[in-house]
Amino acid sequence: MIIAYFFITFFAFWLFFRKILYYIDNTLIKIAFIFFVSTYISVFAVFLISTFLSFFTSHLLFKSVYIYLFFLLFFLYVKRKSLKKLIFKVPYYARDMGRVRGISIFCIFIIMYIFFSRHLTVNGGKVFTSYIYWDFHYHIALIESFVRGDNFPPEIESISGVYNVYHFFWAFIPGIFQVLGLHATSAITLYSALFFTLIIITAYGFMETYGFSKISYILLPIFLVSHGSLKIVDNIKNVMNS
Repeated sequence: MIIAYFFITFFAFWLFFRKILYYIDNTLIKIAFIFFVSTYISVFAVFLISTFLSFFTSHLLFKSVYIYLFFLLFFLYVKRKSLKKLIFKVPYYARDMGRVRGISIFCIFIIMYIFFSRHLTVNGGKVFTSYIYWDFHYHIALIESFVRGDNFPPEIESISGVYNVYHFFWAFIPGIFQVLGLHATSAITLYSALFFTLIIITAYGFMETYGFSKISYILLPIFLVSHGSLKIVDNIKNVMNS
């Protein structure tokens, strides 16, 4: 079901923003734009639907996700002629992106997924984390409060009656993945790998379109990974020692 979710949201938002995409020359930037915009809008839409349903029913996130998908499918049905044309253009976009770049993106995603999965895993029904997920127990409580706790409107998961007004929208992303069939750890690993991969290809897309030096292709991913700081050396040591 998670694969169907990605296809439905991707095609729906591509059609919705097709006039904007017309002015974007780089295919990598187009893909990243659709991914990030669809993610943010989807999270906000599911949040609003869940909050509305909280007055009438339970299992809010599960129902909200499928109601949201129903509206997207209805939109695709209304735009079925445009959808058909878009599907026929997929090979063109694939050729424009190139085989080497396509394989490279796939390899980057696999590497990112393997990296994150090594530090958040399930064994014998227990969740094990490494240094990079030192605060996992705080975040999983927030995610599960949405997935299983019907925490809408959002309250602080450990203090009933106190509204949560900070840092909770991100938890909807693995929460949505979870109600679509993934385990909590797999959901977090998947969205971490996806986001990091899309950030990297966005950077390369901008370098292809606006870069004026080949060295930028080397420096940009280094700055992305290191945040422009040598503190990454300490982080690598901590990860290796954990």
